[in-house]
Amino acid sequence: MLGAVAKNTIKTGGLLGGRVITQAISLILLSRLLGAELYGGFVAIATLAVVMGTLPNLGAGYLMMSLKVKREDAVTFIWRFAWPLTLLVGSILLIIYYFITLEFLIGDQIQSTLLSNHLILLLGISELILMPIIVLLSFALQSHNKVPLSQLVQWLPLLFRLFAIVLCFFYVKTAPLYSYIVLQFFAVLLALLIAFFVVTRHIRLDWRPRPPKSDELSSGAKYASMGLSNLTASEIDKILVVNWLNNAEASIYSATSRVVCSLITPVTAMLLSAQPKLFQHANTENQQYSKLVTTLFWFTCLWGVLSWLILTLAAPYIASLFGEGFNTMTDIMPLLAFVSLPIALRQTAGIVLVSMGRPLLRVSIELLGMMLFVLFIIVLSSQWGLIGFIAAVVLSEISMSLLFWFIIYKQLKNMHN
Repeated sequence: MLGAVAKNTIKTGGLLGGRVITQAISLILLSRLLGAELYGGFVAIATLAVVMGTLPNLGAGYLMMSLKVKREDAVTFIWRFAWPLTLLVGSILLIIYYFITLEFLIGDQIQSTLLSNHLILLLGISELILMPIIVLLSFALQSHNKVPLSQLVQWLPLLFRLFAIVLCFFYVKTAPLYSYIVLQFFAVLLALLIAFFVVTRHIRLDWRPRPPKSDELSSGAKYASMGLSNLTASEIDKILVVNWLNNAEASIYSATSRVVCSLITPVTAMLLSAQPKLFQHANTENQQYSKLVTTLFWFTCLWGVLSWLILTLAAPYIASLFGEGFNTMTDIMPLLAFVSLPIALRQTAGIVLVSMGRPLLRVSIELLGMMLFVLFIIVLSSQWGLIGFIAAVVLSEISMSLLFWFIIYKQLKNMHN
């Protein structure tokens, strides 16, 4: 079992490595393209769309994986209600996203650009309708144990968005934000078309719509709330930072945080590869399950510490890639890099709890963590600005990871009694 997971992890890790390189180049070019005055505000708007984008398919992807153990046609069966539901919920969320963005997140520097061209809607359509369908197609492949291919499907929109950034960086002299948002919309649309082509070569999709059953909605809603809480816990700092720090500090923090999170990619690869096995063995093979969870824990610890060391040593070189407006990244990266370990441990623990059939417990802990984060930034950021904001992130992540693993330890102990 561990050998299969390791093999898939290596393959998936290679693809995720490509994603990391893609995201790294995109991050550097986009921060240079927009500058420190615009980058943080744009990240807040885009991140909100990404977070809300976890909801449109209402956990249908996880239903595919969990049901695959019981029936062969699980993907086709779930797909019949998942695709129309994604379009419906995504459209409703698009309206909500539009008004939240206008009311709370847009600063004076980017307001006229976004409002005059309705670019918020294009960004919203990309993340709330097109991307959720791509994710659903990726889950379909993952449910058939084609994990590397599923990650290739999710890599496509990132790769095509990078092409959009490159075009803007080298050829657009005025209104770069406008040009990028338009081009990224068509980039995601192209990725969706290719994703359909890839998936349909391996899986026959049944397009006849059917209404979801009540138990499907309730189970899917649990997984959707889990995905929302997980991503919100990871991204809430990039959304709230524009309300607590000035534009330049918000941009510097957002760029540094993106770099830190990118180093956790090998853990993500491991979790994606282990996820099907965790679901299969959670209630059948206690010894094998415990062994797998223990392996995941120690690998996560090892990589979290290694990530902190890499980021601390490489901070001056990384900061130089972002340009003059981001020079202070050198000072804050070693501090923020410390969060690599608790973030990685939280993500691993979250997947383990879900495989144990406790998604709502995961949601509860992450909601508690977000409440602590808000409390910490109220107390610390108002006193020490950017350093206080970083301290709030670190403290909230440590709190969540400790609580997660204490509960998992108790659950595993009960399994063997």
